Amino acid sequence: MQHLKLLKIPPHFFSSSTPLLDGLETKIGEISYIIVWFYAPNSLNQNKLEPVWTSFVGIGCMWFMIFSSFFCVFYFGVKCYKKIMRKLKTSKMSSYYTKSIQQQLFQALVVQTLIPVFLMYIPVGVLFFFPMINFEVGSISSFVTATIAIYPAVDPLPTMFIVETYRKTLMCGCKNERKGIVEDGAELQN
Repeated sequence: MQHLKLLKIPPHFFSSSTPLLDGLETKIGEISYIIVWFYAPNSLNQNKLEPVWTSFVGIGCMWFMIFSSFFCVFYFGVKCYKKIMRKLKTSKMSSYYTKSIQQQLFQALVVQTLIPVFLMYIPVGVLFFFPMINFEVGSISSFVTATIAIYPAVDPLPTMFIVETYRKTLMCGCKNERKGIVEDGAELQN
């Protein structure tokens, strides 16, 4: 049985310019988990915790990247939607089918944008937020692993169910498989 190795990186390590594993006498293949220290024992009073500001700055940078990506997705998504709708209204070649497929694709794109928000960004954000306020998360943190693991399986579903041609093909395929099973079962009974 392989044992998990936990690498606790001292707070002063992040203020130096050395690469992550230099000086820690370990190999990357031996590490299972890396933690962030938000609070370290006080050098004078070991029972008192004091904040590790470099960790807060690092996580602040992560929050900035998350919120800036949200802003970009929202801003450019609205701009794209307005431009597509304006072009479809003024276009003489636009058919009902073209407008319908554009609307369906946009709806699928919106839902596909919301899936990682609820399955990755929010759970990981909460997982980082609670230790920042010195609140024990405990076994609830395993929920985050599950949501991240199911993301690749859930991500293509909006396109498959929102876009009508995909949905009809999927449903017809399911009906044909059921029909084949029923026909095979009927042949076996005869």
